[in-house]
Amino acid sequence: MIKNGNFREEPSGKCSIISVLPPETEIAVLGTEKSYYRVRTAQNATGYLFASLMAVDVKDCEFYAGKVRKTTYVRATPSRKGRSLGRVKAGTAVTVLSRSGPYYQVSMPGKEGYVSASLVFVDVADRTTLPKASDKAAEFIPFNNEADAPDHKTTQNATAQKNGADKSDGVELPGSRLSLMGYAKGMRQYKDLLLNRQNILAWKKLALEDYTARRDAATPDAFADEIGYLETLERGSIALDSGYLDDAAELFGGAEQILKAQGDESYAESGAKKFFGGLFSFATGNKEIQRYTSPGYERVMMLDMLALSYLLQGDRAAYNVTRRAIDLQNKERERFEERMAEEQAKLEEKRKEVAKEDKKTDEPSFDFFGKDLEKTALLGDVSQEKRAASVASAFVNPFADYMNALVLEVDGYLDKAQRENARIAYEKAAKLAPDCGILKKASTDMRKGIPGNKRLVHVILGEGFAPYKQVKTSYLPIGGLPAPVRQAVLVSEPSTVHKADVYYGNSRYRMEQLADFEAMSLRYEQDSLPGRMVELGLELLKVVGLQTAGSRFGALGQIAAEGIEHMAVPDTRNWECLPATIHVQRLLLPKNAKTIKIVTRSTKGKAMGSIKATLPASGPAVVYVRSINGHLHAINSSKMWI
Repeated sequence: MIKNGNFREEPSGKCSIISVLPPETEIAVLGTEKSYYRVRTAQNATGYLFASLMAVDVKDCEFYAGKVRKTTYVRATPSRKGRSLGRVKAGTAVTVLSRSGPYYQVSMPGKEGYVSASLVFVDVADRTTLPKASDKAAEFIPFNNEADAPDHKTTQNATAQKNGADKSDGVELPGSRLSLMGYAKGMRQYKDLLLNRQNILAWKKLALEDYTARRDAATPDAFADEIGYLETLERGSIALDSGYLDDAAELFGGAEQILKAQGDESYAESGAKKFFGGLFSFATGNKEIQRYTSPGYERVMMLDMLALSYLLQGDRAAYNVTRRAIDLQNKERERFEERMAEEQAKLEEKRKEVAKEDKKTDEPSFDFFGKDLEKTALLGDVSQEKRAASVASAFVNPFADYMNALVLEVDGYLDKAQRENARIAYEKAAKLAPDCGILKKASTDMRKGIPGNKRLVHVILGEGFAPYKQVKTSYLPIGGLPAPVRQAVLVSEPSTVHKADVYYGNSRYRMEQLADFEAMSLRYEQDSLPGRMVELGLELLKVVGLQTAGSRFGALGQIAAEGIEHMAVPDTRNWECLPATIHVQRLLLPKNAKTIKIVTRSTKGKAMGSIKATLPASGPAVVYVRSINGHLHAINSSKMWI
């Protein structure tokens, strides 16, 4: 109860009153009828209370459907003094996530915040109850529930949409098209919630199915191994973006241990898994059956996020993680270059084989490893090609170097010798991100140190989502027939945000882009083309073989060919909840600075979102802001280790 309430025999203001219940009376809600709750008191008396007189207690493992009774304000905190996030109209459907005193935490399309409980009618019959777990880290769900995932229509330009029919070598070819399939389709339901500013609801939905693995796992590493490497990365990202820093560190740490365990596998164990997984995958066409092989640049980013999770907790363990990330990036770049040289040699060998066969016949055969096939391997979006060209390779990620320098700069508060190490680290980061002037200025500042009347504040903003994969179906003319070619291609997630500013008082500081994870992933796809061409050529040979079998063995062969074609799912897996870009600003503010404001803007300078961040009482501080289509969530660092 939040007010004195008339406890009635029937759900009507005209019915007789049994008694008057005082505030804070605990009662059991049995159901709803009209604008009343049917309730039972501690004395086992049953009756009705008007809905606005009470607030339903929402437990950690459940959420309810509700409806706003009267137009009111949505606030950032459960208080009348809380910052207004806008108004919500009467009749608006909401999801009630939790109760804080006389306020409900609610989620609705485009907004999350707190609303007076007296103004929300909660349908206690429409409740989702989550399995009770022993701790927060149990609140997870697998991302492979494809049947429940909604279809998603991409907003790419015309080159990525379904094209008109084309003619090649006299064969009528259907236009290429994009489809959401496999892992990417299962992820869509969570991405849509995040894109619609319903972060808390997305986090709560993560508890629906997967808690058993966490409950039964003896350690975080065992839990990560149970659900899989990529699934652990996605959960870690959502935990970090929601401010669950302990969970984020455990998850990213578990992902690192999975990679270490895979690296420790004997050659025979690893080879057997790849052989049998690859054999079944090739036979069925379902590439997601195989164990997910994380691209090298993605592994580096995993360590970046682990370091950030530690940094925001004020834990100097971030330093060792940044060192591992820097070393890993150098090793992964060397491995990638060696592998691509080998794949290029294979591709040239296959092309020579095709040319040799052509000489034996009067009519050239289709080039299964030529330029026509190359066109199907990428999305073909001009803007993507330009973005990929903006980075020298996928292994020019300066984020770890930047955080490494940040840690050393904080150490420099007490140990002046560390300032020189910080200067060198900032210079290394600047070489990888030459357009980021903040790094150059930081390097110069290390020679002077931080003035006694100032405090160091680093602001890090993660914007948008990295690209996700859709299946591009193209057709090539082979043997007088259009042969379908399916390939997973990266599709950019649109964002309305172009830049960001940090405000302290009347001063404005423009944030600068430090790392473009989207450009790195697009560049990796382009640079991996030789290996993908070999794989695509072999896949196309299989498709032609299926078409031949279908025609040679009649109806039975056709059924078998269509069945295998239906099972064919290219690998749509990649780390989708990773930010598209990282922006930074380094500030020297007055010692008594308590708050800053971050504002994101569109290409035309229109404010898309803003949020205030509270700084620790004293000392250096780091603020991480997650920006998703103008929705901002700020995670403030704990007091640093010095």
